[in-house]
Amino acid sequence: MNSQFVVTLTGPEKSGLLKKLAAETHRLGGQWLESKVIHLENCVACIVKIDVPGENETPTRNLFSELAGYQSAFYPVAELQSDQQKVVTVNFDTRDRPGLMSDITHTLSDQGVRLVHIESQRMSVAELGQNMFKARMKLRVPKEIDEQVVAKELEKLCSKAFVEIEKEKRR
Repeated sequence: MNSQFVVTLTGPEKSGLLKKLAAETHRLGGQWLESKVIHLENCVACIVKIDVPGENETPTRNLFSELAGYQSAFYPVAELQSDQQKVVTVNFDTRDRPGLMSDITHTLSDQGVRLVHIESQRMSVAELGQNMFKARMKLRVPKEIDEQVVAKELEKLCSKAFVEIEKEKRR
């Protein structure tokens, strides 16, 4: 029987490291089901969902945990009840201010909304004489909550905030 887990790995950026880890996982009969990798200031942070034969789970975990100079952590894969949640993408633009990220995460959490992924930028806008905050968020929203209510709560965080719910693309 196969085993699934999520591993996070952080440390110095090193050319070919992730390719080597993926190849070694494959050699042990496993595969990377999903991964996210971030490179910042000569550092790398990655999160990988792995499926591997049960007898090779420990050797696969050891590939990550025994890397000198890197930190790793392992988490079980939780069964998601997708029939009770929907995935929503939100664009959020506003003036930047101290504590804004904290307020965003608290607002979402208070509504039972899970922040799955966020890409954010802070930028100086000389014409306005202020800093702006721009984020694109992927949220897991309980089915009973209207995503427009989530948007309204986010808009309350700042005057003149712009919140847009992306429409799902149909194929």
